[in-house]
Amino acid sequence: MTKDNEPSEEALAKLYSKRKAAHLAPVSIKRKLLEKQTSHKTTTAIFNRISYVAVAASTLLLISIMMFRNVQFNKPQLAYQSVEIHTLNNAKDLSSEGIRNRYAQHYKDYLNQRKTYAQHHQKRAVLSVTENIWQLKTCDDEVMQLSEDLISALTDLQQIDMQLNSGDVVEIAFDQSGIILGIQRSHTPLSC
Repeated sequence: MTKDNEPSEEALAKLYSKRKAAHLAPVSIKRKLLEKQTSHKTTTAIFNRISYVAVAASTLLLISIMMFRNVQFNKPQLAYQSVEIHTLNNAKDLSSEGIRNRYAQHYKDYLNQRKTYAQHHQKRAVLSVTENIWQLKTCDDEVMQLSEDLISALTDLQQIDMQLNSGDVVEIAFDQSGIILGIQRSHTPLSC
């Protein structure tokens, strides 16, 4: 066939339409095809919806687990001190306000005791050694001269650092009556 003998596109379309109209498909085949398509569409749609719901639920579960773990790990670590109440008072106020007031008073007393201990039972001073005479000078311009007997007693008890030199900053530990219990080198400078 040559190009001249070939039918045109329009002629082929008309011929196809004519033959299609002459040979119609039975109605039962059409009905079966339509039923198959509609049933396939509904089952596919149902499975699509189920998969969407499953993905959304799993995403929500994953996010909630991650948030729960972050909340657990980001809890601040609280530091607290325990204060116990010991009293000889027979009158017991068991109301929450009374207990709260007693705890507050005891805690205030505890802080005052710590401050008193730090002020009166431990001091920092500068050591001055001249001709085997030890002197300790505090920030309050108090000068304490240590006797040789005290130095030898503290040495025997290993409560004094014998490697101390003149000009070193030391920490002095006292008992409640003011007796020196120990002298150790301080690692922080003295600032008055």
